[in-house]
Amino acid sequence: MAMIFLVKDGPRGNATSEGCSKQIQEITNRIGNRVCKFLGTATPAFNVASPSDDYRRVVVEVGTADNLNNKFQQIGFYIIDDLDASQAEFLLKNVDDNGNE
Repeated sequence: MAMIFLVKDGPRGNATSEGCSKQIQEITNRIGNRVCKFLGTATPAFNVASPSDDYRRVVVEVGTADNLNNKFQQIGFYIIDDLDASQAEFLLKNVDDNGNE
């Protein structure tokens, strides 16, 4: 399962949320046409010199056990470029097959 993280500006360590695991296809379906940019295989850090108090970005970690697709084409970290962390609730909530939370 892929992991979804909310990420603050600042050095790695305490800048990342605990994360939430979801099937890669579920993430793909939920984000729709949003743009995902591959960041590489190393854990990313953003604006290290200017830490923020709030989560700002949404990052997805795709692992070796995940089924790659057209949005997530390789193993590593992706930023959902046009999604602010404050808007990511729809991506993080758990919904069953009938659409119930």
